[in-house]
Amino acid sequence: MATRRDAIAAPPAPLTLPLPRRRPSLVAVAGLIGLVVALLAGVGFGSVAVAPGDTLAILAHRVLGLDLGSTWSPVAETIVWDLRLPRVLEAMVVGVGLAVAGTTFQGLLRNPLADPYVLGVSGGAAVGGILALSLGSALGWGAAAVTPAAASRGGMVCIVRSAG
Repeated sequence: MATRRDAIAAPPAPLTLPLPRRRPSLVAVAGLIGLVVALLAGVGFGSVAVAPGDTLAILAHRVLGLDLGSTWSPVAETIVWDLRLPRVLEAMVVGVGLAVAGTTFQGLLRNPLADPYVLGVSGGAAVGGILALSLGSALGWGAAAVTPAAASRGGMVCIVRSAG
C-alpha cells in the first residue's frame, strides 16, 4: 500500500500532446500566397496613391495581356510598372538569396545559430571592402566599382579559411 510520502515524492507523469503534422505542400502554398500578397502590397502602396484594383488591373494587363478596362492613368501605370515593380521584385530576390544563404550556413555547419557574424564572414567582407576603398583611391581605381567585388572576395576568403 502506498504511503502519503510516496505519493508526494513521485513526480506527475508528463503531459504529452500529439504534435500537429505539417504538410509541406500546404506550407509551400501558404508561403506563395503570402509572397503574392506582399508583392501586391509593395507595388500598390507608396507616396502616390494607386488604388488596389488599378494595381491589379495594371499588372494583369502588362503581365497576362488581359484587358480589364483601362480606368487608370498613364502616370499610375508608369509608377506601378516602371518604378515600384522592379524595386519590389529586386527586394524579393535579395530576400530569397539571404534566406538561402542563411539556411545553407545553418545546414552545412549543423548549427542553428550560425550566421555571418559568428563565422567571421562579415568581418572578412568588411576588410575586403576597406582595402578596396583605401587602395582603390590610392591607385586611382574606381573605388565604387571594385568595392563590392573585394568585399565578396574577403568574405569568401574567411569562409574558406574557417572551413579548412
